[in-house]
Amino acid sequence: MVDYITIEDRNLLHEATKSLVSLLKNHVINNREETRLTGALLKRTWRAVLACPGFTPTMKDDIMVICEINTDYAVEFGLAPFAAEWRYLWTIGPKRGVPNDLLMVSFQNLS
Repeated sequence: MVDYITIEDRNLLHEATKSLVSLLKNHVINNREETRLTGALLKRTWRAVLACPGFTPTMKDDIMVICEINTDYAVEFGLAPFAAEWRYLWTIGPKRGVPNDLLMVSFQNLS
């Protein structure tokens, strides 16, 4: 249903997601006695966010920074190298499986 979501809606969803993931991460770190809010839940949450086709590479990179996720996961989820540099491309991302060297050459030509 991405055709029915505006860029503003996407940005609002991203801000809400960042806030919720930050809250969950802080709760997991500071309140280890809670049985329902665990590191496993945090991991499932950030994996769902990174797999979401509605978020741009830059938005997904924000989540990786918040959760301090190893960059090896970027490849698994189809994020481009240097995803933070994709901030000007609000609605597109790289196609999965495109070699990183080809992607970087194409990106440098856009800059």
